[in-house]
This record gives sequence, C-alpha cells and structure tokens, in this order.
Amino acid sequence: LIDPRTGAPVTGEVRTATALGETAVGANVASTAALVLGSAAEAWLRDRGVHGRLVLADGAVRRVGSWPAGASGESAA
Repeated sequence: LIDPRTGAPVTGEVRTATALGETAVGANVASTAALVLGSAAEAWLRDRGVHGRLVLADGAVRRVGSWPAGASGESAA
C-alpha cells in the first residue's frame, strides 16, 4: 500500500485494519485510511463512527466502536 502523502510504502503503526461500512467501498476506504494514518487511525475511525479492528505492528489488537471482542488481550478504543 502506498501512502499518497509521501509516495512511499506504508510502514506505520497499524499492520492490518478491518472496518465496517455501509458499502464495501466505504469499508475499504476506512481500512485503507487506517493503514495510512497509523497511530492516528483509532481517533479517525472513532470520529467518523466507524467500527473496526486494528492490529498494531507490535501485535496488539485494538477494537474501535462496537467491534465485537475476540481473543484475550484485545482492548476497546
């Protein structure tokens, strides 16, 4: 994935991002934005009412909105 701000590959804090949207396009936009935004992704998703699941580079899992809890160790943002 290329960061449009830099033209370089995304190497941020978020390793994977999954988001719910009213459409597949909306979900794709939100998850792609989360990857590009890195550490700002949680706030960006929350501010837009998007439910999502982020896996950080260190393996930590963050849930945003009302994304359902999964494996132990996950925390809600």
